[in-house]
Amino acid sequence: MIEVCEFNFRYQSSSKVILQDISFKLPKGKITALLGNNGAGKSTLIKCLNRINDFKYTSGKILLNNEPIETLGRQEISKLIAYVPQSNYVLAQSQQTSVFETVLIGRRPHIQWKARESDLVKVEETLSYFNLNSLSERSIAELSGGERQKVFLARALAQEPTYLLLDEPVNNLDLNSQHEFMYLLKKIVAQQEIGVLIILHDLNLALNYCDEFLVLKNNELIASGDSNILTRELIMDVFNLSVDFIDYQDQKVIIFNTKKKEALNELR
Repeated sequence: MIEVCEFNFRYQSSSKVILQDISFKLPKGKITALLGNNGAGKSTLIKCLNRINDFKYTSGKILLNNEPIETLGRQEISKLIAYVPQSNYVLAQSQQTSVFETVLIGRRPHIQWKARESDLVKVEETLSYFNLNSLSERSIAELSGGERQKVFLARALAQEPTYLLLDEPVNNLDLNSQHEFMYLLKKIVAQQEIGVLIILHDLNLALNYCDEFLVLKNNELIASGDSNILTRELIMDVFNLSVDFIDYQDQKVIIFNTKKKEALNELR
């Protein structure tokens, strides 16, 4: 389990606290949505969980399987945690790399000197799982947004991690590709018991596919739990949106308040 205990963080170049008194547990076998406005500290938190940020300027603890994460080596962490950063960053790093080579990068934590036959077999298995075999020789730059995100997810799964951290993976995808990605993620979690933390902005998408929720506001964790924490009051407080809820086929759905719609129509 990943456990965060009264964690605080600031960057070396600033006195501003980016994360303040954050405490939660990230369970295996569930998808946890990390919600909040831009600038709330969501991406920073995910980077801290993966020990990308410098821990010199922190207090509190992040425990990975009961071990302080700052005491673990990079390779040891990478065998347990896979991280998919925002898509624009990943694309900039891998435009000319083939799909096969990109997924093979996910095997780095397990490779001592050069890729073994078992690593190549794992890549082939992962490509098959994601139905990417026909694209294996194509470069990342040639793919659609939905295809690229599947490749980046495949690369992460090739690490054989226990936990998966995803930073806004559906932001640049069309509606169908968003749901395809989230359905695939749900399937992976069910089959492999991986613990997932995913940054999302679409609350209804989160309600459809996520099991647990963490809500950040002004660099603090103000709510955590199942979907019942997403109340009208919380959404107004965090996002300044007036909403209503309806139940459809045992699923909670968020809709804009009618008065809000009328106000928007007046602007058109």
